[in-house]
Amino acid sequence: MCLLKENVFENILIYNAPGLLKKYGIDIYFTSRLGGYSTGGFSSLNLAFRVGDKLESVNKNRNKLKKILNMEKPIHTLKQTHSEKIIYLNRFTEDYNIPQADALITNLENIPIMVMGADCNLILAADVDKKIIAAIHAGWKGTKNKILEKTIKFLKNNFNSKKLLFY
Repeated sequence: MCLLKENVFENILIYNAPGLLKKYGIDIYFTSRLGGYSTGGFSSLNLAFRVGDKLESVNKNRNKLKKILNMEKPIHTLKQTHSEKIIYLNRFTEDYNIPQADALITNLENIPIMVMGADCNLILAADVDKKIIAAIHAGWKGTKNKILEKTIKFLKNNFNSKKLLFY
């Protein structure tokens, strides 16, 4: 079992799972809303572009997080729609045309992917042998529409995944 470790960097509360990194090379983080630049109802570490926050604030928040976590590449994310749609990211892009979906899968190394949640479930699925990860946003609608089951089937059908780790 990999436990979460609580860390505070530059006033940002970050949880990570050092056991996953040590055993499988998977670097996973969860943040809170604290420590960012957003104000008002978005206060303070809002990472979502499409909720009405100032673009400048979201970019500053993301850049601060990337700096703290030592990420060089842009964070790939989704316009989460509470659906069962899955996106497979098979090449690095700096195109910010963000797709609508609720699961993001990649086998690219050192490419950060992110799903966001307030009261929804956030799930990591990984084929540790084949180095494939899936970040899944599962609210009640996505759960009803079997987003997790469909993501598992995608991994099995497209990568012949047999042994999956969930976090």
